[in-house]
Amino acid sequence: MLEIRQRRLRPRSRLLRTADGCFACRGELGNITGMRTTAALVGMLLISGCGGSGFVEITDGWAGSMPPGADTGAMYLTIENGTSHAVRIVEVTSAQCGAIELHESSLDDQQIMRMRPATEAALTIGGGDTFEMVPGALHVMCIDVAEPFDVGDRFDVTVEFDDGSQLTHAVVVENR
Repeated sequence: MLEIRQRRLRPRSRLLRTADGCFACRGELGNITGMRTTAALVGMLLISGCGGSGFVEITDGWAGSMPPGADTGAMYLTIENGTSHAVRIVEVTSAQCGAIELHESSLDDQQIMRMRPATEAALTIGGGDTFEMVPGALHVMCIDVAEPFDVGDRFDVTVEFDDGSQLTHAVVVENR
């Protein structure tokens, strides 16, 4: 199964050499110090995943605010695939939504914006790639919202990938 890790607004992990000659991994795992040999360092990196390699991460998630009475809203995610193979989004769920659809928006020949269900190709994230949903393109459509999204609200969204693995991320409502 694909190993998944969630990152919340922290800096990327960095490998540093401290003043006393020890190595330290700072960032995702906090401070880890005291490794004086290359073998210990390599072993720790393999165990900890320090450096972000080999993981799929949601690095950003937001939803636009909705006017009062609206029952449909859009969410946008940024997903980094730090693995060497492609992964595909197969489902997104949230308790905030009665139903969720994944859509692509594009201009037609008459310059009218059209939405259509996202294709498998559009939902595939290549190995080493970053996948960013943005307004006017790929997005998560939240249908039958119980309460309209208001700036500052937070709610969880779960993304399921084609290997059955899942990743949950807190989405923040804001106007970008």
